[in-house]
Amino acid sequence: MTTTNPGRACVLPPGWTATPLSNVAEVNPPRSLQRGASAPFADMAAVDAVLPRLGALGARTYQGSGSRFQNGDVLIARISPSLENGKAALVDGLPAGEVGFGSTELTVLCPRLTTPEFLYYLLKWEGVRALLIARLVGTSGRLRVPAAAWAEVLVAVPGLPEQARIARILARVDGAIAAAQALEAQLREVRSALAHELFAPTHPQRRGDELFSLGGGYSPSAVQVDPCGDTLFLKVEDLAHPENRWGVRTASLRFRAKEHPSIRTFAPGHLVFPKRGGAIAKNRVRVLLRDAAVDPNLMVLAPGPLLDPHYFAELLQHRGLSSFAYDAGIPQINHHHLYPVRFAVPPRELQRALGHALTTFDQRLELEQSWQEALLELRSVLMTALFTGQLRASVIEALPLRE
Repeated sequence: MTTTNPGRACVLPPGWTATPLSNVAEVNPPRSLQRGASAPFADMAAVDAVLPRLGALGARTYQGSGSRFQNGDVLIARISPSLENGKAALVDGLPAGEVGFGSTELTVLCPRLTTPEFLYYLLKWEGVRALLIARLVGTSGRLRVPAAAWAEVLVAVPGLPEQARIARILARVDGAIAAAQALEAQLREVRSALAHELFAPTHPQRRGDELFSLGGGYSPSAVQVDPCGDTLFLKVEDLAHPENRWGVRTASLRFRAKEHPSIRTFAPGHLVFPKRGGAIAKNRVRVLLRDAAVDPNLMVLAPGPLLDPHYFAELLQHRGLSSFAYDAGIPQINHHHLYPVRFAVPPRELQRALGHALTTFDQRLELEQSWQEALLELRSVLMTALFTGQLRASVIEALPLRE
């Protein structure tokens, strides 16, 4: 049988059927909940955008409005942008027989032809969500899924054994995502404790003008750009380059310093950060690893003998560049905004050790975030392959994953 599956036309595998979502699940099923009763309440914040978990539910008095749910139901956002963001949850943590209720911006679906787990993943799949999103109606910024949409979206449903296999595969990926999220949270907690020790006010305090000097830059028109040049010419956007995350190594412009004797260049070990505009809020402070000149939108800080450059870069980011800025329509950081400020100055060896530890934590956090992104991409690919029948679950059920 040929059907219009979400996103493509395909021949369904034997044992699969094509049917509207309104047949697959009952939409906003009736649940007995007395007006005035206290019951678990789920707002949009309790619904995760990545995993099936439902956050902690507080008790509220039921006033007669809001979708009611019980264990085995699936919640999905019916409003933009929460629907686009993937907000959905599997209800499985209520006490036996208890009924909860949620925000009117949530739709409750009770499985008819599927397991709760399969229904959850089917609704998380971007192929189905794209069809629901295409049917959003309402005013700009308040778009909602209309009741008719559930009868209009056609999906392919396998038998219960295949559903269970598909759900198990996707749950393994979600288990790996949850483990990576937990590790990231632990790393952030330890990093926070390190930062507290590193920047503790119990350390001696010194004014900025006792610790560093500040310099500025030149317009790009002041140099003759040479792709083979030996010196970087930095602009604000270069600070966001992935290769510059742990120190400035590259820039979109280069020039030959010897051919521009009037242009001041800065040696490795100097700090560079935005000095005006919205870029200040990005809070990017970088340590030069190569000789560079900068444009007028950047400030260069030359650490004195009491400062380790990497420590001070961490300190500035910890306090936030915006905390030093003066906003008169356009945020700015000038010399007189930094020189009078007092900064914690622990012994230089402690600066170096803890600064290195923070950088190590940041690099590990970046790896964990990349791993989570890879797992999300894997889940997306698997969903498309599994829900369209292109790949049978039995072929990949033994897929090895890092736990």
